[in-house]
Amino acid sequence: MNDEIYEFIEREKSISRFKLEILKGRLKDSVSSDSAEVEDRFVKYDFSKVRFSSIEECRLAVDLFRRSFELFEQKYADKKYTIDYEDIYSDILNQINSVKAEENLIDGFFIPNVSNRKMYNKDDTLRNFVYKITLKQKILLNCIIRCFKNLEDYGDEYNYEDLEFFFSGIERNIYRYYNESFEILKSANLICEKEFSKFRKLEDAIVFFDKVINVRGKTFLKLDLNHSGYEKINPLFITIKNENEAEINNSHKFKVILEKGVYYKAVEVDSAKIKQESSSILIAPTRREMEDFNNLKSWLRQKIKNIKNKIVL
Repeated sequence: MNDEIYEFIEREKSISRFKLEILKGRLKDSVSSDSAEVEDRFVKYDFSKVRFSSIEECRLAVDLFRRSFELFEQKYADKKYTIDYEDIYSDILNQINSVKAEENLIDGFFIPNVSNRKMYNKDDTLRNFVYKITLKQKILLNCIIRCFKNLEDYGDEYNYEDLEFFFSGIERNIYRYYNESFEILKSANLICEKEFSKFRKLEDAIVFFDKVINVRGKTFLKLDLNHSGYEKINPLFITIKNENEAEINNSHKFKVILEKGVYYKAVEVDSAKIKQESSSILIAPTRREMEDFNNLKSWLRQKIKNIKNKIVL
C-alpha cells in the first residue's frame, strides 16, 4: 500500500471515528444503530490486506464498503468463511434455555401486540398467552439448529454467496422443522408444563388439494379452502413438487382465485403435473396461532441476523 492510499484511508477512518462519537447518543434509533455499525466496521477493518491499484480504485472501494460490506468482501477479499457448528449449536441451546419474560420483554425483545398487553396476573405470575410466545421462540430457535444441520452436510467452509443464499432462505424454510423441533425439545425437557399445554401442530394444507386450474393464462393449485374465514391464514412453508421432485411453486404465498362465485386459496405453479405426496403447505391451525407467528417475525429476523453477523463479520 503506497503512502497516498494509506493517508487517504486514515483520513476516512478519522471521519468515521468522528461520526461514531455523534451517533453514540442516537443508538436507540434503528437507522443510527445501523450507521454506527457501518462506521465501526470501517474503523476496525484492516485495509492493508487489500491490494488497490490506484487511489481512484481505493476511493471507489471505500464507497462500496460503506454501501455494502458484503459486495466489498466479494470483490476485494475473496474471503472464505468457516463455521464452528458446535459453537453455533451450543449458543442457540443456551438461548433456548434462557428464554423468559421480564417485565414487558420476552427473550429480551418487545414483541408487537404482546408486550403492550398486561402480561402478569395479580399474583405476579405470567398470564397463559405469554407461554404461547416463549414456546414458539424455543421451537423456532431449535428450527434454526435444524437448518444449520442441513448446511453442515456441505462442509464447514463457504464463500459469501453460499452463506447469503443460506441465510436468505432460513425464514422461508424454518417452519418445515416446527413440529419435529417441538418433539426434540420435549424429549430434552426444555419446555415447561405450561408451554407444553400451549403447543399446536402446524397443519399441512396439501390435504385440501382439489385440482389444478388455469386462470387468465396462469396455472394454480386450487385448495378446497375458502378464502372467507381464512383471510388471516398464510402459508408458513410451501414446496410444491412435480413428478421429477423439482419445486414448481412460483412464490411462497397464497393467491386467491374465483371459481363459481366463491373465492378459494391457491398456489401459483409452473406445471400441472403435481406430485402431491412430495408437496407440502404448512399453515397455523388457527388465526390466533398465525397472529403469534406474525408478531414474532421481527424477533426471528433479529435472531437470524445476529447469528449471521457472528459468522460473516
